[in-house]
Amino acid sequence: MKKLLITSVFFIGYLAIIFGAVACLAERMYAFYVFTSGVVLLCIYRICTLTSGNYRIKRLNAMEAFSTVLFVISCVLMYMQLSGWILTLLIAVIIDLIVSFRYPNENK
Repeated sequence: MKKLLITSVFFIGYLAIIFGAVACLAERMYAFYVFTSGVVLLCIYRICTLTSGNYRIKRLNAMEAFSTVLFVISCVLMYMQLSGWILTLLIAVIIDLIVSFRYPNENK
Protein backbone atom coordinates (compact mmCIF):
# COMPACT_ATOMS: atom_id res chain seq x y z
CA MET A 1 0.00 0.00 0.00
CA LYS A 2 2.81 2.38 0.87
CA LYS A 3 4.57 1.67 -2.44
CA LEU A 4 1.34 2.39 -4.33
CA LEU A 5 0.95 5.70 -2.51
CA ILE A 6 4.53 6.73 -3.24
CA THR A 7 4.14 5.76 -6.90
CA SER A 8 0.91 7.77 -7.10
CA VAL A 9 2.66 10.82 -5.63
CA PHE A 10 5.37 10.43 -8.29
CA PHE A 11 2.94 10.29 -11.22
CA ILE A 12 0.65 13.04 -9.94
CA GLY A 13 3.66 15.26 -9.27
CA TYR A 14 5.11 14.86 -12.73
CA LEU A 15 1.71 15.31 -14.37
CA ALA A 16 1.24 18.55 -12.42
CA ILE A 17 4.70 19.73 -13.49
CA ILE A 18 3.96 19.01 -17.15
CA PHE A 19 0.50 20.57 -16.98
CA GLY A 20 1.84 23.63 -15.13
CA ALA A 21 4.66 24.15 -17.62
CA VAL A 22 2.31 23.92 -20.60
CA ALA A 23 -0.19 26.22 -18.90
CA CYS A 24 2.56 28.75 -18.20
CA LEU A 25 3.56 28.72 -21.85
CA ALA A 26 -0.10 29.40 -22.65
CA GLU A 27 0.04 32.29 -20.10
CA ARG A 28 -2.58 30.93 -17.72
CA MET A 29 -2.78 32.51 -14.27
CA TYR A 30 -3.03 29.21 -12.37
CA ALA A 31 0.09 27.70 -14.00
CA PHE A 32 2.48 28.66 -11.21
CA TYR A 33 0.34 27.02 -8.55
CA VAL A 34 -0.06 23.77 -10.49
CA PHE A 35 3.66 23.66 -11.28
CA THR A 36 4.63 24.38 -7.68
CA SER A 37 2.28 21.72 -6.32
CA GLY A 38 3.89 19.23 -8.70
CA VAL A 39 7.37 20.20 -7.51
CA VAL A 40 6.29 19.82 -3.87
CA LEU A 41 4.93 16.35 -4.61
CA LEU A 42 8.16 15.47 -6.40
CA CYS A 43 10.18 16.64 -3.38
CA ILE A 44 8.04 14.45 -1.12
CA TYR A 45 8.63 11.50 -3.45
CA ARG A 46 12.39 12.07 -3.50
CA ILE A 47 12.54 12.27 0.31
CA CYS A 48 10.49 9.07 0.70
CA THR A 49 12.62 7.10 -1.76
CA LEU A 50 16.07 8.10 -0.52
CA THR A 51 18.20 5.00 -0.16
CA SER A 52 21.74 4.53 0.91
CA GLY A 53 23.82 1.96 -0.79
CA ASN A 54 26.98 1.72 -2.75
CA TYR A 55 28.79 4.62 -4.35
CA ARG A 56 26.73 4.40 -7.55
CA ILE A 57 23.40 4.77 -5.70
CA LYS A 58 24.73 7.71 -3.69
CA ARG A 59 25.92 9.43 -6.87
CA LEU A 60 22.56 8.92 -8.58
CA ASN A 61 20.76 10.23 -5.48
CA ALA A 62 22.99 13.32 -5.58
CA MET A 63 22.05 13.85 -9.23
CA GLU A 64 18.36 13.56 -8.31
CA ALA A 65 18.86 16.08 -5.50
CA PHE A 66 20.46 18.50 -7.96
CA SER A 67 17.57 18.13 -10.39
CA THR A 68 15.12 18.74 -7.54
CA VAL A 69 16.96 21.98 -6.72
CA LEU A 70 16.64 22.93 -10.39
CA PHE A 71 12.88 22.27 -10.22
CA VAL A 72 12.64 24.60 -7.22
CA ILE A 73 14.67 27.25 -9.07
CA SER A 74 12.23 26.86 -11.97
CA CYS A 75 9.38 27.61 -9.56
CA VAL A 76 11.10 30.76 -8.35
CA LEU A 77 11.83 31.96 -11.88
CA MET A 78 8.26 31.20 -12.93
CA TYR A 79 6.97 33.22 -9.97
CA MET A 80 9.22 36.13 -10.95
CA GLN A 81 7.88 35.79 -14.52
CA LEU A 82 11.32 35.32 -16.02
CA SER A 83 11.82 33.03 -18.98
CA GLY A 84 14.84 31.28 -17.44
CA TRP A 85 12.54 28.71 -15.85
CA ILE A 86 12.39 26.93 -19.19
CA LEU A 87 16.14 26.34 -19.24
CA THR A 88 16.33 25.11 -15.64
CA LEU A 89 13.33 22.86 -16.23
CA LEU A 90 14.95 21.41 -19.36
CA ILE A 91 18.20 20.67 -17.52
CA ALA A 92 16.31 19.07 -14.61
CA VAL A 93 14.30 16.88 -16.96
CA ILE A 94 17.43 15.75 -18.82
CA ILE A 95 19.12 14.84 -15.52
CA ASP A 96 16.01 12.92 -14.40
CA LEU A 97 15.94 11.06 -17.71
CA ILE A 98 19.59 10.08 -17.38
CA VAL A 99 19.10 8.93 -13.78
CA SER A 100 16.01 6.92 -14.68
CA PHE A 101 18.00 4.89 -17.21
CA ARG A 102 21.05 4.47 -14.97
CA TYR A 103 19.28 3.57 -11.72
CA PRO A 104 19.56 -0.15 -10.97
CA ASN A 105 16.44 -2.27 -11.25
CA GLU A 106 14.93 -3.22 -7.88
CA ASN A 107 13.45 -6.48 -9.20
CA LYS A 108 16.83 -8.21 -9.35
